[in-house]
Amino acid sequence: MTHSAQWQSLLKAWLSNEEALLCLPGPVDPGAIAAELTAIGIDAATVKLGVADDKANMMQAFQRDLNWPDWFGANWDALADLLMGAEDQGARPRVLFLCGWAAFAARAPDTAATLIEIIEDVSRDRHSLLVGAICCDCGNLP
Repeated sequence: MTHSAQWQSLLKAWLSNEEALLCLPGPVDPGAIAAELTAIGIDAATVKLGVADDKANMMQAFQRDLNWPDWFGANWDALADLLMGAEDQGARPRVLFLCGWAAFAARAPDTAATLIEIIEDVSRDRHSLLVGAICCDCGNLP
């Protein structure tokens, strides 16, 4: 199975279950996966965690990469609130790419575990637009 066929198969299986997290092996191209998601009505956003080594750096990465407002509180409750998604009726479901996940989780295991708990909780909420997160190595993205 080619690498592309492998992630396509894993993505399809993940979208058909209720798991909030998909960890893809090896480097992936988020653009190719995002195109697959877009074709089925799901938006994708990338958070680059490659240099984050603690909660503060992780929160900065979310704020920067998701273009969150200056008033973002950079705490767990604020993160959960913004991950829920827009209240706009036209907003589409969304998947997060957590690029540089393995390195981040190794540097900040407690913060990574809490982040996963929040993603799981938010994605289970029936009002949430968050489908879940794909943890991966996004090649040369920092």
